[in-house]
Amino acid sequence: MKKLFSLLMIAVFAVSVSYAQTKSDARDLAERRLKTNKVMRQLAEQPILKDAKSEAKRLEKNGWETPAGEKSIAAQITNAIYIADEEMEDDNGIIMRRYYVHSAEAPGGTYNSAYIAARNACQAEIAALIETKIVNALNDKKDQVTDTSISAETVEKFNQRGKTVVNACLKGGDVLVRIMNRDKKTGKMRVQVRMAYDKMLFAAELKKSLKKELEAEGDELEGIVDDIMKQNLKD
Repeated sequence: MKKLFSLLMIAVFAVSVSYAQTKSDARDLAERRLKTNKVMRQLAEQPILKDAKSEAKRLEKNGWETPAGEKSIAAQITNAIYIADEEMEDDNGIIMRRYYVHSAEAPGGTYNSAYIAARNACQAEIAALIETKIVNALNDKKDQVTDTSISAETVEKFNQRGKTVVNACLKGGDVLVRIMNRDKKTGKMRVQVRMAYDKMLFAAELKKSLKKELEAEGDELEGIVDDIMKQNLKD
């Protein structure tokens, strides 16, 4: 099973490297998304893990269930575990996590409204975590490195536009877990999602956007983005 997983991830990485080394146009993006979706479907067919069964049992005990037509909670969590554990090598041979995986939940009057709110919350929370890491890296470079174009003005520029830029670059995202919990007394709904964001795709978009915002510091910003991609968000 591990061998199959590794082979599938090599396929995903090969597609990602190809995307990163070419100009990003609509055709490249569409082709890459189709291949990534194929791998996601293959991963979803893996045997259910013991840890996933335990987590699913706890969630079900607390009233969480799957929407009609969705796989079981345990099956969804199994897929999420495989995706979260997936690794790849960067151009320098450094091992890094392949995806940002994050969970969020939100209330709503209906399932659809709660689902949209949960997805938006998930993306906003990841954007905020990444933005904080970039600001910290900018400040470290400004304070610790003599030969740098990063200045207090750079940090201020990023603070003004950073969250908008980061959020805009987190396009799409794959929903790994989608579950709901209806309050029997009020009828109101809560939806929880767990999403995966492709680091390679995100990094390419972020570098391009930051160069537009902070052109003079472009090369150093690329290095900062690359370093952040190698981290887990909550490390």
